[in-house]
Amino acid sequence: MKITSPTLNINEKASESIIESIFSELPEKSDPYVILEISDLSYLQSVWTDDGFIVEFQIDSIDQHFVLNKVLTYSQVVQLFILYFNGDEVWLGNYDYTRKNIRGLWGGLGYSIGNFVGSITRGFKEGSAK
Repeated sequence: MKITSPTLNINEKASESIIESIFSELPEKSDPYVILEISDLSYLQSVWTDDGFIVEFQIDSIDQHFVLNKVLTYSQVVQLFILYFNGDEVWLGNYDYTRKNIRGLWGGLGYSIGNFVGSITRGFKEGSAK
């Protein structure tokens, strides 16, 4: 698992100590965010604000991108990132979250049209196979 924080010039293999260190250094920095990634499409990310840490996560697809419904404290965000790092999915039940559309209007429209055309094509293929 890789952890990245461009503002702190960190892009390396993750560990619990690095997670704690990064979050202690983020406040008051410009562009204060961190990403803990399993893959390009599965990750947990957070950005520091004056109110605390905003957390988003994605599971295998941009259509499965979510944002937590509350801002976390330093200790809460560190605990959450360590649970994620250790593969403990208990954190999913600890917080309420909302799906976030990161495709945008045109990406969503293209995806919908592609699904529609694909279903018509599959229908023709199934009909001709009979």
